[in-house]
Amino acid sequence: MRLIGAGNSAAGIGTMTGLSAQAVINILGGKTQRVKRTTADRVMSVTLNDKPGARNLVPSAKARDMLVQMRRSGILAKTIVAMLGYKPTSSIPTARHQRIAFRNHRRICVLYELLARQGKVPASLLEEANA
Repeated sequence: MRLIGAGNSAAGIGTMTGLSAQAVINILGGKTQRVKRTTADRVMSVTLNDKPGARNLVPSAKARDMLVQMRRSGILAKTIVAMLGYKPTSSIPTARHQRIAFRNHRRICVLYELLARQGKVPASLLEEANA
């Protein structure tokens, strides 16, 4: 339950443990009455510090802070969207959501790091985001 609370999906937990997403759903939902020792060990070996899968959700606050700083530095929203590799009509993924996909968070961190190396944004946010 802690893994789900930390933003991991059943599919993400399955990827990290080698179980199927359905097996994880059955365990969490109580459909599976008895869990093999090896299965329990696999699930218990995953920590909250393990990297989530690309589709797993993570809090969006740090990514949002980076995007705000990019805008304050004078970078246009449409430029940010293009640099992130999204379609020109796309909105930035953190605009309305408390959690975003890990892959989107990582994209924003990588872009911010590139801009920080170029001196266009302050590098202090990178340390806070553990990028």
